[in-house]
Amino acid sequence: MNISLRALEDLEKKFTSAKTRLANVQKSAQAIVGSVVQTTEVAGTAFGFGVINGRWGSPEILGMPVDLAFGIGMHLLAFVDVAEEHAHNIGDGALSSYTASLGAGIGRKMLVESAGKGPTNQLQPQP
Repeated sequence: MNISLRALEDLEKKFTSAKTRLANVQKSAQAIVGSVVQTTEVAGTAFGFGVINGRWGSPEILGMPVDLAFGIGMHLLAFVDVAEEHAHNIGDGALSSYTASLGAGIGRKMLVESAGKGPTNQLQPQP
């Protein structure tokens, strides 16, 4: 069986092309997995603190809401290179829990304050 130099060159090009495509697929897969891990860590932490706050009535550490304190602590750990990426994700989840609770509280206060005042999005006639 004779194989020409041209056939070997074509085979080498196909192999190199396939190798490059595989490397690109691996990079894409790593990015997708990284995104899934990040989302899971952030959402899972926020959910966990939601359960903690609901079950124990928004406990505090050092005079701060537990999710705020934990979020700050995790980011401080990340800044000193302790599991940097995961610590930031978990810190973001804790801070998300805190800000969602804060926003819900502000919304409830606004609702109570607006009770009995009529529609707030329409102009009221002046007496």
